[in-house]
Amino acid sequence: MKRVIINIMPFLLLLLFCNITPSFAQQVASDFSVDKTTVCKGDCVKFSDQSTPAGSPLTTWAWTFEGGIVTGTSQNTYIGKNPPNVCYSNSGSFDVTLYVSDGTNQNTLLKKDYIVVTALTSNFSLSQSSICLGSNTTVTYGGNAPTNATYTWNFDGGMAVPGTGQGPQTINWATAGNKTVSLYVTDGSCTSTLFSTTILVNDYPSSSFSLNPSSVCSGGSVTVTYTGTASSGSSYQWNFDGGNVINGADQGPYQISWFSPGAKIVTLIVTENGCASSVASKIDTVNNCTGNNNIHLSSVINIYPNPVSSNLSITSSSNEIEFKDLLGRTIYQQGITEKQTTINVSEFPAGIYLAVLKNEDGSGVVRKFVKQ
Repeated sequence: MKRVIINIMPFLLLLLFCNITPSFAQQVASDFSVDKTTVCKGDCVKFSDQSTPAGSPLTTWAWTFEGGIVTGTSQNTYIGKNPPNVCYSNSGSFDVTLYVSDGTNQNTLLKKDYIVVTALTSNFSLSQSSICLGSNTTVTYGGNAPTNATYTWNFDGGMAVPGTGQGPQTINWATAGNKTVSLYVTDGSCTSTLFSTTILVNDYPSSSFSLNPSSVCSGGSVTVTYTGTASSGSSYQWNFDGGNVINGADQGPYQISWFSPGAKIVTLIVTENGCASSVASKIDTVNNCTGNNNIHLSSVINIYPNPVSSNLSITSSSNEIEFKDLLGRTIYQQGITEKQTTINVSEFPAGIYLAVLKNEDGSGVVRKFVKQ
């Protein structure tokens, strides 16, 4: 086989004398690097062009930063080799696109979900919106931070168990009022915004009251007056130890009478804003004064005859009278203008009745009579 030898020297000389430079096509490939791909909400990322060829042939760089803002602008795009830092104000995963060109050739690189922006949350909930002084409430974390993050709590003077970490936290306060619980969370370089909520700590109402007089004849009236600080809309649980309520309701004051002698214990529990007071109690002594048929007369009260079948005479300086049955129902009522009053009770069913004689100041006396 013959070997053919080609002499290329004439071609090279031709190129040299004609000032012709050989051209070799260069590939254009866009690429870039970052200082970090995972950042906290509000942080910025530094982007560096790594496209090839790295020399002067590249003439155009066009960046697009999904979810980001280029520092010094309000845009998410940039034209140029290396952009200023790009900042991310929302959490999520975001694309980055880089287009490069040398004027003839071009290339586009898209990196999907390349920048991951995390946002720590510090929200929590309270088991109640209000509690009684010294009672517990439970605080439950509802954010997205891991358990090994740093939890910075402020319990506004409350005692919390365990008091640190994610919780749950059990808290109570030794003073009443509005209390603000707050929290922020730190995990690495990320810090959440401060989350706060308020709980109302209610004091216990007082249940103090007075009895006047503290000693009375059987059938005489006693004024019971609440002396505590609870509002009139609170709940008042009175126990008058079998006494008859002449008048009064809720907070009072009350007019009370007893027919049997002895020590009578009056008690009260007040509930306000769901908080119940301790039991307050006082003793009133009911004396067995002189009288007849369980009717104890005073110098200004007299009811006769007793038992009665028709006309009941009443001697009194009171200005109103009520007749009640033993169930406490009012069956008769009238004003009194004369010291001596006669009332026909012949239509009353036979039985035992209470005559409640009231004065203008609200005080009164109760007398018992028998209708035959």
